[in-house]
Amino acid sequence: MNSKMLDALIALLNKSNEKTLSETEWRDLILVSRASGVLARVAHCLAEDVRSKLNSKIYRHFEAAKRHETLFHNQVKNEIEVIRKGVLNGKSYKVALLKGAGYVFSQSGASKGRIFSDIDILVQKNNLADFEQSLNLLGWVSRSDNYDDTYYRQWAHEIPPMIHINRSSVIDVHHNIVPIVSGRAPNAELLWDETKTIDDGVQVLSTSAMFVHSAIHLFFKEEFYFGFRDLTDLMCLFIEMKNSESDIERVKTLASKLGFELEVYLALRYLKLILKVDEVDDALQHFVDIQPSKFKLLCYDWMYRRVLIPRHSLTMKKFTGLASSLAFLRGHLLKMPLHIFIKHITVKTLNGMLKKITGNNTGFFKQKVKEQ
Repeated sequence: MNSKMLDALIALLNKSNEKTLSETEWRDLILVSRASGVLARVAHCLAEDVRSKLNSKIYRHFEAAKRHETLFHNQVKNEIEVIRKGVLNGKSYKVALLKGAGYVFSQSGASKGRIFSDIDILVQKNNLADFEQSLNLLGWVSRSDNYDDTYYRQWAHEIPPMIHINRSSVIDVHHNIVPIVSGRAPNAELLWDETKTIDDGVQVLSTSAMFVHSAIHLFFKEEFYFGFRDLTDLMCLFIEMKNSESDIERVKTLASKLGFELEVYLALRYLKLILKVDEVDDALQHFVDIQPSKFKLLCYDWMYRRVLIPRHSLTMKKFTGLASSLAFLRGHLLKMPLHIFIKHITVKTLNGMLKKITGNNTGFFKQKVKEQ
């Protein structure tokens, strides 16, 4: 691992870079940043005195990344406007934008440099069917196979991803924040209590609720290819709250109500250990009572200090593959009981093999999965 390159990237994200990088080092930093999904974010963090010293070849990469970001954000705004006018107009219910879309519409610091491929929307469960049907009429359809469709609707916290037939935009419609089958799905109304209205029918979470949800999303999943990017989301959200004791207390209170204090603790811990955000020390004091044992912390640190750094040959540590496999297993076991996990992996593997061999997308298993 090139620790110097990782340190330089983290220093830039913290806007504390004092060293001048060589042209080769800038090239490597751009490669690592692009692979991690943070190139546009780094571009926003470049201080004027640093930017003025860049040669044109390097500068063009950062400018292109910012234009790419602008394109994505404009597309998201256009899609939400279509939904606001075509779905929510005349409806008595509201929707809340989550993650990247929420950052953009709330004008959060986490929106700067944030690239995302789908739009995450939270809808109250009793309005889910109406919202889905309305999206269908506007051209969004699900292309999941039989097993996936049943899995999403009976066990997950969302319906199958919906893809627009013309624009290929993707919408993930959630009714909760973690899978129902996990046994840890909280009362979603607690999140609705933390929303604020941006436009007619469109809401976003408060900054403290965004931080809690982002922490849950990061430490309750199985795939960490963009884990470093997600950790920088948390850094941006924390910076917005760090001078507000009331916001930090709201983070603690909401994490406790939702039942995800450990995930928020881990988020704060790795902001300090990986991204060098020293200001989290005071916030960590709110979570002393739930701090894991020294042995668990040792295991968590070994795993997450590998999977939450940029996934590039220039920065990866030894045994990252093993750490990723363990994180993958942990994430799945958090989302579903072991017997369901075994069945799920088996079915997905067999269906994947069938699709590769025959091109058939319906899968081996067409019957409905029974409720567990």
